[in-house]
Amino acid sequence: MRKILLLLTTLFILNSCTLEPDPQPDYNIEFIAADGVIVPASVIKGRTYEVTVAYTKPTGCYLFDRFHTEKDGDAILIAVQAAVRNESECKKYEVEQHEEQSFTFTCPIDYALDCYIFKFYTGLDDNGIKTYEQVKIPVRK
Repeated sequence: MRKILLLLTTLFILNSCTLEPDPQPDYNIEFIAADGVIVPASVIKGRTYEVTVAYTKPTGCYLFDRFHTEKDGDAILIAVQAAVRNESECKKYEVEQHEEQSFTFTCPIDYALDCYIFKFYTGLDDNGIKTYEQVKIPVRK
């Protein structure tokens, strides 16, 4: 009886595993243009600060995912990253949906430059080139 039970369990486990690739995700990742930002007037080395980014969601299919960041020389590029559901019936807003998300950053105690430079993604220009709003934040000692 134990052998039959072991055999049936093994067959069930093997049958439930599949070598098929995972189905395609039902969403895409897109960047949403920043409408405005709230940053500190200046920062002090070793302290933590909050930055708030305002943006407008085009439809109900756009869900905030995270902030995408990357280094660009001395500047930090920041974009609102959204997961966009691939549905043909997304809720179209009658009134624009403005949202805000925040992140924190700490100015390192050994930061060598005299200002932080953030570049916030603001969309694409007429030639399809990414545009940014550059913000310089002085670093105090």
